[in-house]
Order: sequence, then structure tokens, then C-alpha cells
Amino acid sequence: LTTGLMARNGDSAVLDKLWLYLLAQFSGSFAAAALMYICYEQDVDGVSALNFNAIRAVVAEFVGTYWITVTSALVLPLATVSNFGLVSFLAVGAIYLVTAAQFRGASGAHFNPAVTVVMVATNVTPMGFAGLLSYFFAQILGAIGGALTANVFVTDPYAPWVSDNDDTFSAIVIEFIAAIVICSVFLNVMHSKAQRCNTFFSWAVGFTYAAFGVVSWGVSMSGLNSAVATGLVVVNGTSAVADDLFVYWLAPLLGALLAAGIFFVTSSASPARVEA
Repeated sequence: LTTGLMARNGDSAVLDKLWLYLLAQFSGSFAAAALMYICYEQDVDGVSALNFNAIRAVVAEFVGTYWITVTSALVLPLATVSNFGLVSFLAVGAIYLVTAAQFRGASGAHFNPAVTVVMVATNVTPMGFAGLLSYFFAQILGAIGGALTANVFVTDPYAPWVSDNDDTFSAIVIEFIAAIVICSVFLNVMHSKAQRCNTFFSWAVGFTYAAFGVVSWGVSMSGLNSAVATGLVVVNGTSAVADDLFVYWLAPLLGALLAAGIFFVTSSASPARVEA
């Protein structure tokens, strides 16, 4: 399609750049094939099934968080632009939707330390402390990589921050509430036995993130994800912005623990385990 359009409408200078498009597209297709090989169950000689499952889970968490961070860094700055606000949050919700659908079977599609904590706390994703740290490590590295990639395309890098010290408590409250809802949605629509075979799980996850992006933007600039916030602050934040980073860890992790307690009390069916 690209070749046809450029051949029809481009001059010689435009056609000279055709190789860039072809190189990028073919490279992307090979990368996608490699990712599919890693993230879906395969018989791999010389690697135990347990180790391979752990590797593919970590790779899936890294790639998913990378995509989410790239999208967030590119579209959230447009939230303040007239007629682009809602589109920005829908774009972020859409990338959560896509990654949840693609990587659910590989890692449980957490991409967020708070979600990982609630999955471990409810024993949905049984893993030891080392497994928990590996998820956190993959998510934070993916976010840092995503922030660095996004900076290639923008002149005004984005990082979440609390605009006024007087708003810190409000930011903690909104991030806390958002974490409770996000974690509860994950537990109930993605991993409970009653919803095991549903086909709408990724839509529920995506629209939850989009909704709380709108709700929290004016208070905490839509952090919602400790790993993504950390990656953006590490790459783009000033020392003043870094001082607010605790908001995006304290509130979501406390919210995750409360969501686990609510799930145990209110769920009519025990959670379906997902092996990481």
C-alpha cells in the first residue's frame, strides 16, 4: 500500500525514502514473529517448560508495558489541547485493551505493579518473591524504554506530577481509588472462575483505564500505573517531579491490597489460577 501511494503521488525525492518504509515494515513483521514465538507455548529443546514460561511472562510484561508507555507519552500531552482530550484517554485505553488481549495467556497481562500485587495476594498468579520482582523489573524497564522511544518523536516530554503540594493528598486519594477499581476489574473479568470464558475482558480493562484517565487527569495527571509513571519520571522528570513519585507507588499498592480483600469478601467463586 505504501509503495503504491508513493509511486502514484510522490516525486523522486519522496521515492528515495521508500526504502525506509520497507525496511521498517519488514523489520516490524520479523519482530512480531519473534515475539509470537516467545510469548506462546512452544516445545523448546533444552529449556524446561517452567523456565520457558517464566521467560515468556517476563518478556510479555516488558513488551506490553513498553507499548503502553510509548502510547501514553505520545498522546497524554494532547489531553490539554482542545478537541483532543477524550481521544487521548481513549488511545491509552485502547493500548491497554490490545495488550491485555494479546498477552493474557503469556503473563496474565499485568503491566502494572499494583495488578501484580493483587494477583499474588489473591494467589491468582502463584509466584515467589523472585517472581514478583521479575515482573516489577520487566515492567519498569519496559516503561523506561518506552519513554526513551517516545522522546524521539516529541519536543515536550511528558511525565506525571502533582501540580501543587496542597494537591498531594487529593492525588493519593484518586490514585488509591483508581487502583481499587482497576485491580477489581482484573480479578473479576479476567481471572475469576465465573468469568473464565468471557470475551470482553480486554474491553473492560481498556475502558477502566480510559475512564480513570479522564477522572484523574486534573489531579494526578493520570498516573494509574506505577511502572509507567516511574519510567516517564526517570526519563523526563525534574527533581521536583521525582519528589511526587511516591504518590504513584504508595496509593496504587495500598489500593491493590484493599481490592484483594474486597474480592475475597464479595466474590462468589474462587479465582482461577494463572501460572506465570
